Amino acid sequence: SCAASPSSQAHAGTSVGLWSEGWYWIVDDGERAQIQLVGQSRARHPADWVNALVAERPELAQRFRDWKGPWVARPAYARLANLADPLLAVGDAAMAVDPLSGHGVYEALRSADLHASAVRTLLAGGDADLIRQYLTDRRNETWARTVSVAADLYAEPADSSPFWRDCAHAYRQLADEAPRPRVTQSVIAQRPVLDDGYIREKPVVVTPSAPRG
Repeated sequence: SCAASPSSQAHAGTSVGLWSEGWYWIVDDGERAQIQLVGQSRARHPADWVNALVAERPELAQRFRDWKGPWVARPAYARLANLADPLLAVGDAAMAVDPLSGHGVYEALRSADLHASAVRTLLAGGDADLIRQYLTDRRNETWARTVSVAADLYAEPADSSPFWRDCAHAYRQLADEAPRPRVTQSVIAQRPVLDDGYIREKPVVVTPSAPRG
């Protein structure tokens, strides 16, 4: 859930913190501020989440005291959609990583850059199946890595509340189930790679620690 309200220059900046029901992220530019809260409860109205957070964290109550106007609060829901060929999912539509432990903005921008290379290669006569294989392999690799990082991060405060314990378990399960190439020995194999802005098949050294080459 997220909420916005007029702010002041005194608290401009960003901050992330923990509370018993999850974690929060505040973005404040000195004129308006937004707070995003992540937690378990779905029965509570988004504005009530803010009140519960403030009740638990007195330093935030002091910070919010001078804010004027009502909270504009709404829930944030994940929406899933299947894209038919020849459409390609880019950014968060392709893979939304955990915002607390993952590099959400980086991965979205990196995905856009890779898809630009895919379009460039396709327009130059590249093999569509090879391009899709490359994008799929990169997405699977990034997903497996980021959910593993999330599982480790959420495991640190797992004893503090059910939210952290359940998140750590869920992310560990996702990490264990993530698709990974099975490479048991080092070989030289043909793999699609990014080559000077184009996706081309090249001979690369494939190892258990670098299964894409």
